[in-house]
Amino acid sequence: MLSTLTRAFSGASRRALAPAARNAVRTAMVSRAQSTDKAEPMSRDVTRLTYHSRKRGILETTLILSAFADTNLTRLSAADMADYEHIIMSNAWTEWDLYRYLTAKDDRLDAPEELRALPVFWRIREMVQQKGGVAKRQKESASQTTTS
Repeated sequence: MLSTLTRAFSGASRRALAPAARNAVRTAMVSRAQSTDKAEPMSRDVTRLTYHSRKRGILETTLILSAFADTNLTRLSAADMADYEHIIMSNAWTEWDLYRYLTAKDDRLDAPEELRALPVFWRIREMVQQKGGVAKRQKESASQTTTS
């Protein structure tokens, strides 16, 4: 099966396959959520996505995504969870690009349309803007540890 898929998509670029892959993941997660035993598969997805949110390439993105995962993953629908997985697992952007997209001011946002179309992306950005960004939280936590 894998070799058939590899041959079929050998000439296609990664970006051209991204929407199709995202739709396949979304379909799988939605069908899993509609199964008879809903709690177990969704909790497995939440655990897996929380793990991947905490194990990022750079600390700044790790702080943002792990904070979002801790507070929001259990409340996301299956479709939103699939979109979140696409955001954190995609190879279409680097970790630094993702950090820039999530923290950019509205007038300087240059995120790709594929990312802008996802409601979860805007929820993560809203969280970052409400909390004042990563640097502010790091300074606050450093000052709390020195005063304690």
